[in-house]
Amino acid sequence: MAIQAWRDGAQCVGMPNEMFFPEKITDNRFDAALKVCAACPVTYECLMLVINLDDVDDRWGVFGGTTPKERRKIRGMMHKMTVREAMVAVRNDR
Repeated sequence: MAIQAWRDGAQCVGMPNEMFFPEKITDNRFDAALKVCAACPVTYECLMLVINLDDVDDRWGVFGGTTPKERRKIRGMMHKMTVREAMVAVRNDR
């Protein structure tokens, strides 16, 4: 139930999954999802759902306002900063 509580406040509730897990590979395939996440109050909680997965299991989609490539960067930074600090650093590099 605690997990569901934060999900209820997510901006993506009711939006199509295809927006966050696009089938077509294009340079801007994640743009629409990232715009939704930018206004979301629970991006950190969403990111924490997947940040501890192996790269093999986390190759798809947008979670917590991050792409799979950005999550790989965050994992590499976690030994020297918190997940939240790494999340901010990766977003600032966009």
